[in-house]
Amino acid sequence: MLGVVVVYLGLIATFLGGVSLRRPLTFLAIHSRRQAALILAFGFIVVVIGESLPAKEIRVAMPSWTSVRPCTSLVSSTPSGFQRRKRRCIAPSSS
Repeated sequence: MLGVVVVYLGLIATFLGGVSLRRPLTFLAIHSRRQAALILAFGFIVVVIGESLPAKEIRVAMPSWTSVRPCTSLVSSTPSGFQRRKRRCIAPSSS
């Protein structure tokens, strides 16, 4: 979570520094292009630091109703035979 916040702060600083290179944003106390270049560089550094922070590993459990067996039946029959095979393929396994 901390890494995400750091990356977003760095991206915001990079954006503001880039915009200020074109025209310094005096309402943000950026009065020169040199200050804007420093903010741009600082933003890049903060993004790199944020990306190097470790991320928490999250594992998602598979729902119990999902089937691990893929449906790979080759069907070449009448519509009623197709429906029968389809039901057999979709039916939950009794494990």
